[in-house]
Amino acid sequence: MTAACRLRVFDALLAGAFLPTGAWKQLSFFFSLVGHYAFHLWRPLGQVITKAAKKFPAASFSAYYKGGFEQKMTKREASLILGISPTSTKEKVREAHRRIMVLNHPDKGQ
Repeated sequence: MTAACRLRVFDALLAGAFLPTGAWKQLSFFFSLVGHYAFHLWRPLGQVITKAAKKFPAASFSAYYKGGFEQKMTKREASLILGISPTSTKEKVREAHRRIMVLNHPDKGQ
């Protein structure tokens, strides 16, 4: 069955059930025009959305240390990972560690 034949059968079924044939064709033409214009309006809008998305910062982990790991972790490397100074107090180390652990928790959903 060709596409045109299927369309005529579908049109006839709907015309008998819901609308007169002429009105059904006008309605389908109207919706095809609406779809056409919606598609052409969406393209520039999609470009605007893409440009706006590029202005946002990258992932929330972008501020953290991304370097490779040394054989044995040093105080300097640990402070880089936690995002604190190597001379930070114990309280600041605990606070930074807790922040990283909460961000990386599997129940967080990220």
